[in-house]
Amino acid sequence: MPELDKADVGVLKSAVFDAIDFFQNTLSVLRLTGPLVLKRTGCRSSWQNGTNAGKCSYLIQGYRFEKCLDEFSIPNEHLEGLIQWPFEGNKPTNIRFEAGKGIPDSDFVLYVSASTTPRCLKPKDYTKLNHPVIGYASFCQLGLYDRPIAGQINFCPLELNYFKFDQKRLYMTTVHEIIHTLGFTRELFEKFQDCSKSNPGENCIKRDPPLYRSIEGIIRLLTPKVIEKMQEHFSCNDPNFGAPLQVLHSQVQSHWDNSLLHGTIMTPTLGLTNLTAIDPITLAVFEDSGWYKVSYQRAQKYKWGRGEGCQFGIKKISDSEFDTNFCKEGVKGCHYLHTSKADCETTEFDHGIFTAKPGYECDKEMNSLAVIDTNMKEVYGIDSRCFMSNLTRSFENISLTNSLVMNKLEGRCYRHRCIGPEMLQIKVADSEWIDCPEKSHISVPGYLGIVICPTNHEILCETDMLAQESASTVSINTNDNKHITPEIVTEKQSFIKMSMILQIEAKHKDDFNINNIMMNFVLERIRKLLTEKRMDFTILGSETDMQNDEIKIMLKLSENKDNNLGMNFTLILDNFGHNYTISLSEKIYSFYVSNITVMDSENQEGSDNDRSTYHTDISSSFGKRVDSLCFVIFFIISFFN
Repeated sequence: MPELDKADVGVLKSAVFDAIDFFQNTLSVLRLTGPLVLKRTGCRSSWQNGTNAGKCSYLIQGYRFEKCLDEFSIPNEHLEGLIQWPFEGNKPTNIRFEAGKGIPDSDFVLYVSASTTPRCLKPKDYTKLNHPVIGYASFCQLGLYDRPIAGQINFCPLELNYFKFDQKRLYMTTVHEIIHTLGFTRELFEKFQDCSKSNPGENCIKRDPPLYRSIEGIIRLLTPKVIEKMQEHFSCNDPNFGAPLQVLHSQVQSHWDNSLLHGTIMTPTLGLTNLTAIDPITLAVFEDSGWYKVSYQRAQKYKWGRGEGCQFGIKKISDSEFDTNFCKEGVKGCHYLHTSKADCETTEFDHGIFTAKPGYECDKEMNSLAVIDTNMKEVYGIDSRCFMSNLTRSFENISLTNSLVMNKLEGRCYRHRCIGPEMLQIKVADSEWIDCPEKSHISVPGYLGIVICPTNHEILCETDMLAQESASTVSINTNDNKHITPEIVTEKQSFIKMSMILQIEAKHKDDFNINNIMMNFVLERIRKLLTEKRMDFTILGSETDMQNDEIKIMLKLSENKDNNLGMNFTLILDNFGHNYTISLSEKIYSFYVSNITVMDSENQEGSDNDRSTYHTDISSSFGKRVDSLCFVIFFIISFFN
């Protein structure tokens, strides 16, 4: 049984084509004059002089193929020949491989695969989050001026199975990974070119190192266009106000810092897709590489910290109830765009950010099914937004009322409407519409407690317009005419065009047993789940029934201060679904597992290349199709006038 069925293939192709459409209308590059031919690494040494100087003198014994990312075998037709030459003479001594024809009218080739590899299931735990990998990507060959000319993305089918229900998330994941392959990677920063006195990719010189360094304890990428876009966005005139890079264990990563550039496409964690932007700061990296020109009109609106100045995210967190950007761990509040409830999660700078998750969205009516306390009178729907509140329905019973009035402020979903640019109104359940002035709080007749009014109505009301713009498309574009030609195109440059070659081949994975890996995968999930529930437990055993798509895990719960369950029970994952059901005596305990964040594998031991995986918050999923058929796609990026 293949890892991907026809429906999966269709979903993947659709997401990748949407991502391709974005890049082929955003970037331009200096064209190659002939077909793209990739290099081989099968030559051990070359002649230093003689009539065959520069040609291969000795071949590597046992060399049989060329790989991209150590996993994808590059077709021979894409590769140069491999020929051994004598010191003198025009007749080769050994023709190991004839030269391939190359890829015509192309300047970059992207190999896209969907295969369950050991890396998909055993990421190294650098962020203390033991979660599965969704995908990973890297460049694998460089060309003229060190521009990437080949790269690979591999999607992990066990997680890809979930994305068929959320194609927007798959699209954003694909965009993120393609950005890595085109040059947004730590390993290539030092190869960026200065083309300020020439066309991109033509007669450029390497930028003076270092391109990133510590500024007041923050590692910033200090390239000209990135600094310009940072200054514009945050309203900061500091000449060293570069974009902050993520740092883990004292190592600079190939992502933006999640707290200082929260919600951009290149942070390590992908939030909800409607809260993530392909931002101008990220696109500026392409221009500063010297390899591309950028159509910035293709960037999406980005609001995090807009106009907040040079110290945004650095100064000590305020305890103000009006602060919607930063928070203290454990607080339940609202995402800064107010579209969703959010949990406060800590960052590298020891302060928290309100992070939205699936099921928290206020504008999705179906999320109201999870509401338990109806006294709060929350309302979920297309015009609902999140507000800090401790409202509780008042009762004639005085003692009951007094017990409810002490509720803490937390994120609640209520209806809203914008009356012009400066007035916001809120409606709670059956109440009337109530004015909600900036930086104030209001009370609602018939309720105890208050609702905190946002500090910036503009952000909330702009979010309404963005939601309308993006509601009808997966590939979110800010241009009505996506094929408009801006000033970046010259006679020698053109937009990227990506064509696709599809190949399916069978591969038997003898290096690991898929059933055992699946079991280990599930055990880690359950171990984390029960730990979060503060349950002491011992795993007694497990078994897999592949015919019935069922996994059984036998556990024993021990007594602790939170439970007195000194007995055994069996956990069954039926159809490898999202819901974990625990049968214990006559009681049924169901848990819905979410917040699955994949690892950044670029620091894995033995990794030579900068291989980035994408971090995302999604629901747990288990694919049924776990056999060994390898689905392989070639995406060829070419250029046209």
